[in-house]
Amino acid sequence: KYLDKDLVNMLIGLYFAVAGIIAMTVTFNIYVEKLPFLPSQKFGWEWILHHSIPDWVAGPSPWDLSLDVAVSHILSFVMAGGIIAIYFSS
Repeated sequence: KYLDKDLVNMLIGLYFAVAGIIAMTVTFNIYVEKLPFLPSQKFGWEWILHHSIPDWVAGPSPWDLSLDVAVSHILSFVMAGGIIAIYFSS
């Protein structure tokens, strides 16, 4: 026994909280993006990472680490985070 029981419970809870937020965000976004009053604006960044790691280890270069985020994604994430916060406060 290397870790305290309470610390292990907190780490397991954190793991399930992150998995729950991701799952709820994807689920909520299906409905939130259909709301007529939300702007359809998307923003993000483009990030191309060149590497010298062999292809058999890390795949071909460059890595495309670009990200596009819509307003509905952010709103869904906030809703999921709120539900997780309510769950942990109870």
